[in-house]
Amino acid sequence: MLPSYLKPDGSSDLFVYYTGHGAPSTANYEAYLVPWDCDPNYVSSDNAYDMRQFYMDIEKLNARHKIIVVDACFSGHAGNGQTLIKYASPALLRVNNPLVADSNTVIFQSSGPEQVSNWYDAKRHGMFTYFFLKGLQGAADLNGDGKITADELIKYVDNSNDGLPYFSNRLYQRPQEAQIEGNGQTIIERIVK
Repeated sequence: MLPSYLKPDGSSDLFVYYTGHGAPSTANYEAYLVPWDCDPNYVSSDNAYDMRQFYMDIEKLNARHKIIVVDACFSGHAGNGQTLIKYASPALLRVNNPLVADSNTVIFQSSGPEQVSNWYDAKRHGMFTYFFLKGLQGAADLNGDGKITADELIKYVDNSNDGLPYFSNRLYQRPQEAQIEGNGQTIIERIVK
């Protein structure tokens, strides 16, 4: 259905926000978006959405700007730090997460490839989602010009004193740092004053 929402002349702006589960395949080490009831020990393209295919599908869409936000990790851990995959060491899993972007696409990923995307229980959000949304509300307008660029947003989210890395370490004693791919000067939000 998504292509039918985009204007044929390519003037639409596309914003896709996925929050949920991701898992690596133990067979090919590729990253997959998985339904909540998927058994991560049997992840494949038959029961999950291959991230490489997801990015190829997004790339085919005709839009002026494409902003893709993924709040999911592919480490083999749950947000509470428990191992999802039976009889395998997550430290040995290497996920090929293709953060490939065309020139008009910006991709935000909630954590690095071997990191857990933490839950922020006190805020009832994924931890990345909490800081991302707070940034969009205006906190990430670092230069005060009324526009939030991708670079400003990732700097706000990944602030080591007050952002995602600090609270991940403080609450869970493990690293989490958001990743970005694409043109950092892309305007993500305009602040109405």
